[in-house]
Amino acid sequence: MNRITGISKDEQYRKDIESLKAYILEELNVKELVTVADDPSVGLSAKPDFGVLRKRLRKDLPKVQQAVQALTNEQLQKLIVDGSIVIEGHTITAEELRVTKGYKGDTTAAEANGNEEVVVVLDLFQTEPMKEEGFAREVMNRIQKLRKKAGIQPTDPIEVFYQVDASSELAKVITKKSDFITAGISVGLSPFASSPKYSIEFINEETTVLGTKLLLSIRRLGVSLSPKFLASLANDTERSDVQTLVYTREYYALLKQAESNSGKFSFILNDKQYTLEFGKDIFRRVYDMLK
Repeated sequence: MNRITGISKDEQYRKDIESLKAYILEELNVKELVTVADDPSVGLSAKPDFGVLRKRLRKDLPKVQQAVQALTNEQLQKLIVDGSIVIEGHTITAEELRVTKGYKGDTTAAEANGNEEVVVVLDLFQTEPMKEEGFAREVMNRIQKLRKKAGIQPTDPIEVFYQVDASSELAKVITKKSDFITAGISVGLSPFASSPKYSIEFINEETTVLGTKLLLSIRRLGVSLSPKFLASLANDTERSDVQTLVYTREYYALLKQAESNSGKFSFILNDKQYTLEFGKDIFRRVYDMLK
């Protein structure tokens, strides 16, 4: 949604709404919150209190009812001030009518609700970027629920992998909004096919977003070897041996060793010396490598 408007003549009510602005924008995925004392799209309407008027008006009740429904906003405001109004030759008091405040604008472009204190209007118009952000937030929501289901704490070292039909709109949204999603979940989000060998999987689950199946897998955070480095090795046997050694090393011990060696991880395997440079040959997580 683009905007939410709170309409109330009560200044304190408007201040209370403004005090919750950050929470409202975040929870409702709204770009803008506006509070005003009055708005032309909000007006008064009235219905007769049939329980009170039926006995008094008898056969005139239908035409009085029709006339009441045709009263303008200005006439109803005057009724509230004066306490009564003459309709079809009958003096009708404010107590004999049910006057309510409501939205009278275009309901195809907005949705409204409220009471006598406040009317809230949601702007339903969505731009393409807003739709994409909404879908991205839905992906974030599914990931957070999966973390909770697995009992994973916010500080646990993990990375998330996904699999989705590459031709789907959802795949395009995830690719386009990957930085936004990653920032929101505070961990990396990468294609399933890029997950490292020997990575430990905590949980995986298939869900549906945008009518498209989405497979999510949460795995223990581990370093990732670049395809370019792996391609530089002599053969599949050497590649397998190097991957086995690197991916089975304790994550933080490996990082500590690299930090003490100017960002390089060195080891000897089958009498051969290897030196891997972080940010070039090896990365702290798959997401960093793909970026």
